[in-house]
Order: sequence, then structure tokens, then C-alpha cells
Amino acid sequence: MTGQFGKQIIMPSQLSTPGKYTLIGSWALLIGKALDSYGLDGNKLCKQFGVDLLEAADPDSRFSSSQLGILWESAAEISGDPAFGLRAGTLVGPSTFRALSVSMWMSANLLEAFERVVHYSGMFATTGNAELTDLKDRFRFSIHLERGEDGNIVTSLHSTDALMAAYITFCRMLYKADFKPLAVDLIRSHTEFPGQYHEFFACPVNFGCRSLSIYFDKKSATDTLASADAKMASHADQEIVNYLSRMERDDIVSQVQSRVLELLPLGGFSRERVARSLNMSLSKLQKQLHSRGTSYQQELEKTRMSRAAHYLQQADLSVGEIGYLLGFSSTASFSRAFKRWTGNSPTCYRVARRKRPNRLNT
Repeated sequence: MTGQFGKQIIMPSQLSTPGKYTLIGSWALLIGKALDSYGLDGNKLCKQFGVDLLEAADPDSRFSSSQLGILWESAAEISGDPAFGLRAGTLVGPSTFRALSVSMWMSANLLEAFERVVHYSGMFATTGNAELTDLKDRFRFSIHLERGEDGNIVTSLHSTDALMAAYITFCRMLYKADFKPLAVDLIRSHTEFPGQYHEFFACPVNFGCRSLSIYFDKKSATDTLASADAKMASHADQEIVNYLSRMERDDIVSQVQSRVLELLPLGGFSRERVARSLNMSLSKLQKQLHSRGTSYQQELEKTRMSRAAHYLQQADLSVGEIGYLLGFSSTASFSRAFKRWTGNSPTCYRVARRKRPNRLNT
């Protein structure tokens, strides 16, 4: 089929992507913005393929990867640029990933920013999972994309280019304008214009890889960012948890974590109260959590530990105040629990984080 601009249009039947895979609506806004940069009418073209950019501007909007995959492929074809995704990725801004962008922006360093991406990757997309690995001499951030029965990834290759370019652009905005990773791995095969990729990433680029990866040298990853703000990052994290809870109403783990966060400062966070707040019996709550391979106690501990790590980066909060915010009856009981989680007292952990903001969270 040929569109109004004389370019070939990829029809839905040519892209077989399971409907359960979705991406945040702001990713569609990026496609429209990229089309505009070529002098095209991004809004009109996106509507032609069933994507309303006004709808995409809604903070809770999401689109199927199949729908956006068609849009990515068609937009690249219409633009005439085989590296359309690469260019689109450079147009990201502080709100492209919604609260996740803010959380990254306020992180202590790039390592912490990408730890957040790993932890909250479901907010951006459900098309795969992210991983951060300490390789002794470097850190590797990877995205392992889901694949269909035919072995192909469940999203467009232009989308993967845009995502990698977006992350590098973020690093250059947050850290240094001339930031260069040690290397990057791309899923797409060697292109006709590899020079564009080498020029943008400014490092060795490996094509035809099974997963997407960025390799960071440890100094770049752990240098303190000028934009670091632990309190604001914590607020953004809460917004992400709330979003994930809304997005996955059937995800009992997200719902429990959200309720626990709300109830911790009040002290009334028993499993019975959480079950009532979710309009279910205690036995049903326990059964659903068990089916997800977890328990209420595990989620409570996980949530408390995560909050404690963030609160301890806020100099204006005493250890006693943090214990209260986490629902502990005394500073001593909080300190015992924290030492059980991390092997350190809250005070020692706080001092270590100030001296070494590069510690990889576990």
C-alpha cells in the first residue's frame, strides 16, 4: 500500500506483535516530534496511522507495541531516513519518560539513574526487561526484548535505535555533553550507513546482537551529577509506583507496594488492613501473592528497605525520623532491621553513600 506521500506503508498484518506488549504514550509524542523535525506534519501523519497525539499527551496513556511498531516503520519510510530512530532518540527531554525521567534526572549518578530504569522499566514499556551488571572493570546496562514465535522482537528496530539514542542523550544532558560509552550493542544488523551510528555513539558499535547494551566506565557511571536531589528523586519514585499500580490493576504486587507506602507513616500497615484496602479477604491476598512467588512480609521488607535507602540520602532527615516514616516503633528497631537488610547500620550506610555514591544497590 502507498500513502499520500508516495511512500510504502506497512500494514498491521506485516507486523505480528502480541497485544499484551505496551509502551508509554509519550513515546508516540517523540515520533511526532521527529517527523516535525523533517518538515513533515507529525500530528497529521500519526493520526493517519491511528495514533492521536492529544491522547498520547495524557500521562496515563499507553499504546500497543504493534500499533507503535507500524508507526515507527512508516514514519521512517516517509522521512526517507534509514536512521530515523537514531535521530528521534536525540529529541528526548526531561518529560519523555514521565516521572521516570525526573527520577533519573535527580539521581546521584548515572549508575543510580540506570538502577531506576531497571527497577521501574515497566513504566516505560512491557516489551522486555532491563538488567544492570557489574563486570568488575565496567558496568553493563542491557535490555532483553521479548520475541514472538517467529523469533523476531516485539517492537520496531527503529524504536530500539531511538531508545538507545535516548539513553545516551540523557547521559549527555545529565553528566557531560561529550559523554562516550565504552561500547554499545544494537539488535539491528549492520546498516548501509554505519557511520551515522559510530558518529553518534562515539564508541565501538556492535550490530546484530541478541540484546541492547550500553557499557559504562566506572568513573563516568559513579561521578556525582550536578542535578542530584535525593528528596525529589524519592517523590518521583512514589509517582512511578502510583502509575504502575494504576497501569496494572491486576498486578497484586504493585497494589500491595502502593498500599504499604501509603500506610507506613501511619503505622497501620498490617496485612489484614492492606487486604481490606484492596477489597479482598486476607486469604485471597495471601493466595495471590503466593502465585507471584512472594508474600506480604517479603513485599513489606522490600518496600521498607528501598524507602530507607532513599531517605538516608536526605541530610535533613534524622535516623529516628526515617524509622518513624517507615512505621518502626523505635530508632533501635529500625536500626536492627536495616542492619539485617544491608549488613550496616543506617548511620554507616549514610556515611558510605556520601563518600561512595557509586555503590550498586542490591
